[in-house]
Amino acid sequence: MKNPIIKSLLLFLGIYFTLLVCVNFGGGKEQFANFYRSQAELFYQSFGDGGEVEIKKYKKEKHFDTLFILTSKKQKQKAIQTARRQGAKTTKIKPVKFPLNTWNAAGLYFLFFLSLILATPVTWKNRVKALFLGGFILYAFMIAKIGLSLWLKFSIYHERFGLGVESDVMLNAINYLNNIISVPFLGLILATLTWLFFCFPKIQLNPKPKVEIKALESSEVV
Repeated sequence: MKNPIIKSLLLFLGIYFTLLVCVNFGGGKEQFANFYRSQAELFYQSFGDGGEVEIKKYKKEKHFDTLFILTSKKQKQKAIQTARRQGAKTTKIKPVKFPLNTWNAAGLYFLFFLSLILATPVTWKNRVKALFLGGFILYAFMIAKIGLSLWLKFSIYHERFGLGVESDVMLNAINYLNNIISVPFLGLILATLTWLFFCFPKIQLNPKPKVEIKALESSEVV
């Protein structure tokens, strides 16, 4: 194919849909969900001033794979104090639970970014560099999304947990921002912008052919 742009575009589509099929039928989504849960636990097992986050595998609904369970130390202390006043030996607390589809939340734009890198006509050195640096940016975005979502949940139930923001103005601002970054399409835009920054200036649509220099043998007639 003579047009290198169309060739790269077709290569991208081929790589993307091939990887998508492999992920769907090869257990890739489950592996990514395990990775997502492990990173969420690493950063947010405890949240803010006494917030506690439990992250479990979720099997009740096929559209979700992860369950977040929120409680707090203040909530538990309050429940214990109430039970003591009432003379009860046991008490219960009411956690806040919400399910999540980790693939839609983050996995999709990682796959999209990988496909873009593999289909781009740049050197392998630039590919590896772009994957490492760009992947770190997308990873940081994923972690930030989790943190903002948890901040919003704890703030909504501030009276129950005793942490988060109390101001309605701040709560509305957090909710508005969370609604924006939760849209999967935004992750695809970030992946595209990251690819443009790291790869686009180094694209070689028409690489220069290697020139071989051959020595010509000469003979003298005596």
